[in-house]
Amino acid sequence: MKRKLLIVLVLLIVLGISSCNKKNQKTEETITTQTEETTTTEEGTETKATESITSEGEHIVEIYVGNGDATGLIEETVVLEEVTAESIVEELKKAGIFGGDTKVLSFAIKDNIATIDLSALPSTGTAGESVMLAVIGNTFTKTFHVDKVRLLINGENYSSGHLEFTDEDFLTYNEDYETLLD
Repeated sequence: MKRKLLIVLVLLIVLGISSCNKKNQKTEETITTQTEETTTTEEGTETKATESITSEGEHIVEIYVGNGDATGLIEETVVLEEVTAESIVEELKKAGIFGGDTKVLSFAIKDNIATIDLSALPSTGTAGESVMLAVIGNTFTKTFHVDKVRLLINGENYSSGHLEFTDEDFLTYNEDYETLLD
């Protein structure tokens, strides 16, 4: 009886070690490194996104999307082959933030301000517009580590039936993103 108990105990230990090794292998596969690239040009300093990169070369990025009742945002993790304004916009299209006709016309970072020029944005009500603008502000400031985002539509300052942006209006990171419209 003691021998059978000893054999069962040894088998459990071996299975436990085997399971731990598989978990360690998986953990090693998802180890990330963070990189940041800063370049200085005549126009100013430009900083590209700090990225978490998996051992498979994929980039882990946090984007923001509207919550179910359009009163705030939730943060989602996406994995991208490359971190660009275009890849972020594609993820926001998948999340239903932008329509299929939204394209990045240009994107630049200068003096810690990102300027994004989009081809179109969907028409929404006031709450939907607030959420959409907060999504753009939070996603782009966090992804590209800038303080502000200037939003252009077809080369012009953002304008809707509710808001008229000027050259001095910017989107920023909203720390209270979970409860925008309380």
